[in-house]
Formats: sequence, C-alpha cells, structure tokens
Amino acid sequence: MPKIHLVLIDREKDYLDAVTNYILTNQSKRFKVSSFSKISYFNNFVSQTGEKIDVLLIDENMYDESFNTKGIGEIILLHTGITSQNNENLNTVYRYKSGREIIKSIIQVLSENKDNYANIGSYSTNTKVVAVYSPTGGVGKTSISLVSSTLCSNRGDEVLYLNFESFQSTPLFFNCNESENLSEILYHIKNKSKNLSLKIEGIISVDPLSKVNYLSPPESIIDINECTQQEVNIFIDAVNHLNKYDYVFVDMYSDLDTKNISILSKSDQILLVVTPDVISILKAKQFLKDIEILSKRLKDNIIDKVSIIINKYNADMPMDIESLDLPSSQIHLKIPKVSRIFFPYDNLYRVDMESEFTTSLRQYINNFIRST
Repeated sequence: MPKIHLVLIDREKDYLDAVTNYILTNQSKRFKVSSFSKISYFNNFVSQTGEKIDVLLIDENMYDESFNTKGIGEIILLHTGITSQNNENLNTVYRYKSGREIIKSIIQVLSENKDNYANIGSYSTNTKVVAVYSPTGGVGKTSISLVSSTLCSNRGDEVLYLNFESFQSTPLFFNCNESENLSEILYHIKNKSKNLSLKIEGIISVDPLSKVNYLSPPESIIDINECTQQEVNIFIDAVNHLNKYDYVFVDMYSDLDTKNISILSKSDQILLVVTPDVISILKAKQFLKDIEILSKRLKDNIIDKVSIIINKYNADMPMDIESLDLPSSQIHLKIPKVSRIFFPYDNLYRVDMESEFTTSLRQYINNFIRST
C-alpha cells in the first residue's frame, strides 16, 4: 500500500524538524513527509514534482484559500489557541501537542473522509492474534496477557493488548481515556462506519513506558455484552487490516459463547491457562472436549492452536498431566507460583521484569511464540 504523503508548512524550523523527525522515527511505515518553512518553497515543490499530497499540516497564519485549489486531500491547521472565524470549517490541531497526538489527530481526520482513505497507508506487518483463555476465573489470564504484551514490546515488536472482559482491570496498568475507549469502536462497528481500521487506530492509546498499545475499557459493560458475534469478527478483521501489529494479545472472559468462539476461531494461537487444582483441570478438560466438537462442526482445527500454560505450578505437588487428556507436547509452559508479578509505580502497576513469572514467560515467548 502507498504511504500517506504528509506535507508540513511552518515558519519555525526547529518545530518543523522536531515533528518531521518524530514521524520519520516512529511512523515511517505509514507516512512520507515533506516539510517547508516558506510558501514559495512549497509552491516550487508542487510545480516541479506534481506529487499527490494526502495531508497538508500548516500553520494557520500561513494558510489562505488558494490551497483549496491545489488538489490536496486534507488540510489541517496548526493553531496555538482560538482559531480564526475564517477557518472554523477546517480541521485543526493544537501545534504543541505531542508528536503522537498530532499523528492521532491526522488519522482521525482521514478516517472521516470518503472512500479515498479506506486502504491508504496500511503497514506491512503480518499480525498474529494470540487468544489468552481459561474456562476458570482467577487463574492469571490477565497477568499472562499483560506480561506477554510487555515482553514482546520490549524486544521490539508492535503489540496491541485487547481486553474483552466485561469487568476490566485495564485502568490498573494503563492510563485510560474516558472519551476514547472500546465503546466508541463498538459504536462505529454497529453504525457500519467507513474506514473502520483508521478509526480504531485513532482511538488506540500507547503506554509511554512499555510501548504497549491498548484500548481503554468501555463506558459500560452493557456495550460489550450487547456486542454480537458478527461485530467481534468485524473488529478483529479491522485490526488485522491495519497490518500494524506483530501481536495482538486478547484477554478473554471465561464463557464459551459465540463471541469467544469467534475470537478463538480467528486467533493464530490459543493460550489455555490452567492451574493445578481439581476444578481448573475439570473445566479445562471440558473446554478441550467442546473445542474438538467445534473444530469438526466449523471445519476449523481450533484444537490444533491450543497451547496449555500451567500457572501457579508447584513442583512439590505435581499435577497429573495425563488427566488433561492432551499430548504432553501441547503443555508448553509451567509457571511457578510467585508472590509478585507487578509493582506500583506512578499510580499504576508495572510488570516486574525480574520476577520468576516474567522470566518463565520470556523464555516461552522467545522460543515458541516468535517461532510459530
């Protein structure tokens, strides 16, 4: 897919350099950038190259209506406060936002456009969806999802942590935005909004410390509960269509309903989390039995994607692995019971990178998730 051609025009060269360097460093797969400190330089560029311009980001004091005749896809004004009444109908962005927020504003503007930007500027990454599931609550699904996301991000992968639980703990680990959250995406899906992938990208946040991408929880659990199987399919397809993420870790709830079946079916790998107790083992066995039946009915070998992770494992009280009725080759990891996985930092909980829990997952991710 072609890159989005972004042109910046601003009198402050230091500002131009800062924004340009940020985009080239962090968004080079998505954007091609040209920058000019004078209108005359820009006009010479247009007349000599004739290149298509998808987005013009310009100091509002340098803008005039003649730009509307140059065939530019979108014009966005950089402002420092109150926008002039003459420019009220144009898209604007506060010039002193962070580089990431400026890019986010640009993507949101593009997502509202006609069909022109339905496919423009996709990344070129082959996304792998990893579903983290257990039929039992309290086994450590969220911990495994979050730590795995952080570890993959630390090694340089682009990662999205996606929580589909009704009652989410996401705000404990990430700064969550009440106005841009999962509910907004579900709204766009229900209303069949155009350019859904770009709308999703404009709503997703990035944790500044771990660099993990995430979505803030919905305004209400009702929004998730009312989400249909078809809408889940559309959501995951839209995330895949971005081709931005190396891994999407889906933190799932424990029911085996149509929505979760859709997630499992669309996943490339399923991490089945089990703890060494009778109830967890019994429910895991029932899940595996049901998945085998589903695999036959759907003609989709979901069962082949299952990897068992035994959490809170105690070597002194070994679990009867044979009782799972699954080849031991599919039991890929045993994580010991530990006292600390996260620690409080700056009003959030952060992954303890030195804990035995994290060390166990690190080896698994490097040797298994990366290779499959």
